Amino acid sequence: MPRFFYKAKKGPQEIVEGRIDAETKAQALSKITGLGLFPVNIEEEGETAAGIRSSLSFTFSGRVKTADLALFTRQLADLLEGGVTIIDALSVLARQTENKKLKNTIEDISSYVKAGNNLAAALAQHPSIFPHLYVSMVRSGEVSGALEVVLNRLSGFLEEQEEFKTKVQAALAYPILMACVGVATIIVLLTFVMPRVVGIFQDLGQGLPFITQVLLAISDFIRFYWYLLIAGFLFIFFAVRQLYRTPEGKAFLDRAKLRLPVLGDFLRKVDIARFARTLGTLLANGVTILESLEVSRDIMSNAPAKKEITEAFNSVREGSTLAKAFSEGEYFPLFVTNMIAVGEESGQLEKALMKIADSYERQTDKTIKIISSLIEPAMILVMGLIVGFIVISILLPIFQISLIAR
Repeated sequence: MPRFFYKAKKGPQEIVEGRIDAETKAQALSKITGLGLFPVNIEEEGETAAGIRSSLSFTFSGRVKTADLALFTRQLADLLEGGVTIIDALSVLARQTENKKLKNTIEDISSYVKAGNNLAAALAQHPSIFPHLYVSMVRSGEVSGALEVVLNRLSGFLEEQEEFKTKVQAALAYPILMACVGVATIIVLLTFVMPRVVGIFQDLGQGLPFITQVLLAISDFIRFYWYLLIAGFLFIFFAVRQLYRTPEGKAFLDRAKLRLPVLGDFLRKVDIARFARTLGTLLANGVTILESLEVSRDIMSNAPAKKEITEAFNSVREGSTLAKAFSEGEYFPLFVTNMIAVGEESGQLEKALMKIADSYERQTDKTIKIISSLIEPAMILVMGLIVGFIVISILLPIFQISLIAR
């Protein structure tokens, strides 16, 4: 159905803008008038796409963070629970939201709902902000008449995602800072300190120890051929990025990550926890098993996991149980398939999935704490060894002079 971009008067001074679906311009005019607005200008979106993109390029700049989306969802649920209509609730949130992109998106959703569409259809018009998972849950809430309950669960889901991301960022912040300071220190020692100190001994005709000569060669390479290092890093970065854009390359890199000693197991647990939490949340809100599997698969970032979920989706569609479908693959461990089997037999699959998510989230939390507690002393040790090696390389010629003097 065509969409029309309109400008209309809401009062003597207030001008509003929005979009509306209609078969013809006349029907769009009728719908806008039915909203109590006085149309000023109506244009079909396809005819003025360039102009609309130009006019919205500034207001739609930036991005909507998970924390902003979680706050919007929580506030919308609170307003609906308080008896506020969906249109009034959206209007209130549009005025209160500080994020420019989200503010304009809410206004557009409000106009779409005013035109007679449901909330899920309005949200689906903005897939970059509201993912398939979000839209599916809202749709199930509207069908079941429990939209406020679904929005509360959805906001909790988003808040848990944001909390996990914050934990990872907090655990990595100090090690990253240490690494940056350590690398900067090593570069200063190699490019500024060492050439000047070693140059003194060379001027005196003093022979240099082997390790000092090796370090001096490294120092000269960094000083005179630094651009080759940068070019090499850029080449590797863009090569990996290009490889990641192809399905075969992404699958290869994802499998390689899963084979890493500690990181691979951690990433697998994170994926399983996210999958189980998403699937359980969807099933608890009345979404069908096939649609839930499809949505859960789309949020996975790992190619091997996506492949097995797709195979499970096909098996379930042909009549297989979910536990049997997952047991045929290798990505999901025995604990997961056993818990799903128990959930299917007891008729409480969503609860079983939530228990799986809780279990793996606890394990990932422990892993984060262990890694963060070990990475700091490990980095201090590595940096200390490197700096110590540089210092010894500088001091060895001094020791040689002192021995000769004796």
